[in-house]
Amino acid sequence: MASLKTLTTTPEILDHIFQYLPKPDILRTALTCKTLLPTSLNSLWKTLKPSRDNRYPRPDLKAERIFYDIMTKYWPRSPGIQYTKKIDIGHCLNWNSPAAHTLLELLEDGKLRPSIIELELYGSGAEKLLQRFKKYSESRSLVDFSIRLHATAPFAKLVDLHKVTYLELCYNPPSFGPGFEFQLRSKSLVNTAIVGCAEILRQTPNLTDFKWENGNATMGDDVIELNTIFDKLKILQDVFESFKRLRVLTISGYFFHPSFFLVPPRNVKKLVVTGTLSSTWWRKLAACPLVGLETLELYICDASGSLYADIFPFLADELPTESLRLEDVAVVSLKNFVCDRNRKPLDMYQSFVRRNPMIDLCTKRWALNEKAVKILQEGLELVLRELRKCKIAAINTYIKRFKEGHPPPDEKEFMADFSKLVITNIAGNLPEQLSRLEIRGMNIGDRCREQLQEYLEESINETAGAYAQFEEGKLGITEKKFMEDCIKKLADRVKESEDYVFKAERFVAIPIERFIKRMRLLQHGIIRNMLLKKMEAGDELRMGTVLDIWLQAVNDFEKYDEPEIYATGYNISMSESKDVFMSDPLFCLVNRFFTPPSLVIFSNSVIVSSQAQSPFLK
Repeated sequence: MASLKTLTTTPEILDHIFQYLPKPDILRTALTCKTLLPTSLNSLWKTLKPSRDNRYPRPDLKAERIFYDIMTKYWPRSPGIQYTKKIDIGHCLNWNSPAAHTLLELLEDGKLRPSIIELELYGSGAEKLLQRFKKYSESRSLVDFSIRLHATAPFAKLVDLHKVTYLELCYNPPSFGPGFEFQLRSKSLVNTAIVGCAEILRQTPNLTDFKWENGNATMGDDVIELNTIFDKLKILQDVFESFKRLRVLTISGYFFHPSFFLVPPRNVKKLVVTGTLSSTWWRKLAACPLVGLETLELYICDASGSLYADIFPFLADELPTESLRLEDVAVVSLKNFVCDRNRKPLDMYQSFVRRNPMIDLCTKRWALNEKAVKILQEGLELVLRELRKCKIAAINTYIKRFKEGHPPPDEKEFMADFSKLVITNIAGNLPEQLSRLEIRGMNIGDRCREQLQEYLEESINETAGAYAQFEEGKLGITEKKFMEDCIKKLADRVKESEDYVFKAERFVAIPIERFIKRMRLLQHGIIRNMLLKKMEAGDELRMGTVLDIWLQAVNDFEKYDEPEIYATGYNISMSESKDVFMSDPLFCLVNRFFTPPSLVIFSNSVIVSSQAQSPFLK
């Protein structure tokens, strides 16, 4: 264990330890030993960030007044303020609040010298405050200073777009009353937005990171057909093709149309897409080479599905994504692939793994999982397809057993016998007469004739045997009497046969239902995991082998506990993706100063950043 002296001489160790302690405990530690005070203050004051409950005030709210009191009464006099490296104010400031002006005064007076500032300013007068932040930023070295501002001021007046390297654009269509013409609103709005986006991007040729953010908004664009905006989208596509330095492209939310696929520039290394997209979009993705792309992340809802039928009526005839089979993909350079597994085309993972040898291990496992699921579904369909034939065979078997006086078997014995019957049937080894029973269109009269002829022969023989010792005409024996007795015995035999059939049918019904239920319960947990292990070991899986494993598990069902049965296979975590533009009411700017050296400014929802060697603010 390290001594106190060692800890005080190596503050890096203490700082690492303090990361795992709550603030009150760090303060108590500082009060116990004077030599620990500097490191404790550094941990306590390194980042100034209001609590979650106080991050969304409006002007004159109590939370903002409390924040202002803390800032004015405690910050200037605290010995820990010298250790502050980052201020994360978030939504805690309004442009006309005393707290915003006090923060600027502390910065301008040099009492507070953070390396990073993050805050958001809203209101028509925010531009004045932004000018003060701009002036302050010019007094600091871009090597050791970064500021991120969210504001509702026109960023083109404050930022040299040519030097911007990081940009976020957020499309916020205005809301109209219920009487507004949807068709007119949609077409004009979307075309204006596309052109505005292209104009902004045309002024940012040095982008290395771009993000489009539209949340879940579809209102205003939902009746637009692709051909009505295709020309404008072509302009936008041409602008993106001109980007030579773009490395990260993120499309979050509705991007003008669910079938519009933005082909990324050749130098993009990471593509993230989140939104409501159609099966046409998936086909375009599969056909695009995506040259040089290393990371692809997809979190997609199906615009072709029934859920969006009213919103996208022009996609009603498209195949739902879950029914689309992705036979092949053109990209060959992927190293990392993440996708929402609940909304994907069939065989998607296998297609990406087959064409991308360097792809990550998780995706390879999901490809095996996808293959196992497909094999199991085919196996279940095969069993269900042959189930009626097997049920008939089982009924015939137990009719015979019951006639011979055998008691019904227990469930385990039945499961074992029925499993063998299923395997035998699928292998094509059932008796010929049983196979004939299942021929569709087979005349039921022919089957009944065979059975009745057998019963009639037995009835005649039995009656003839009983009457053989009597001469004709004695004891009232006549042909009519003989016929009547034969018919009676035939009826008794048919009735007896019906009783055995009913008994056999009633007996097999419940066990067969449990048999299928067990197969389904085992399908996605235990059996899939068994197949995955075999495939990972390089074993070749044939349907006969799969069914042997599966049906053996059905017979051993009792030995599995519930967590095993309901297991879902691999527990693979998926990363999550996270962020118009200034064309008056539609777009806002975010200005942010990146390090090192960089400067960014951003309004309401657009983030811009630059890696220039000098301030890019005009």
